Amino acid sequence: MRFLLIFLITIISYISVAQANELVHDDNSGWQLSLGLGFHNLSFDENYDNSESGIATSLQIGYVFKNDIFVYYENNVNFYNADTYSGDELFVNGISGLGARYNFSSTWYLSGLYGLAIDRALLPEYSDDEYNATGTGFGFSLGYKMSESFSIETNYMTFNLDKRETYYENSKIDVDGSALRVIGRYTF
Repeated sequence: MRFLLIFLITIISYISVAQANELVHDDNSGWQLSLGLGFHNLSFDENYDNSESGIATSLQIGYVFKNDIFVYYENNVNFYNADTYSGDELFVNGISGLGARYNFSSTWYLSGLYGLAIDRALLPEYSDDEYNATGTGFGFSLGYKMSESFSIETNYMTFNLDKRETYYENSKIDVDGSALRVIGRYTF
């Protein structure tokens, strides 16, 4: 299932990027690619320890319609360090899914996202430290366009992890979490 999901995301990304430069129209509609970088503060419910902070990233690929509605695929990833029984490890957490943005003025916009949520050890120190949790999540953003290509946005993501896979076992879990993010976004 993961292979199929990665394959579909790769194909959609390739097609969207290949078409982005060719299909932009004079009426400000067309394909668009946007990259974001910033920071986050991530917290989990009482089943996990403290909140964590780190680097936040975002990739959006989609189509802008004439009426300033942007429909896109987005991949949000938060990088953070956490203490585990084997030491300090790097983890990733985020949401990958479909979203929409509406420009309600020439400078301000709102957007929303719904999709697959993950939390996993990025580089497990030992093979038996492998950890991967999945579930669903959604997010909301408020953004401000500083220029045609650059914007700043605040983003709130919430997720529910319901399946955990480790080296030793697979199990059902019920962990809620959220992340507050501030991102600078460049749009091509």
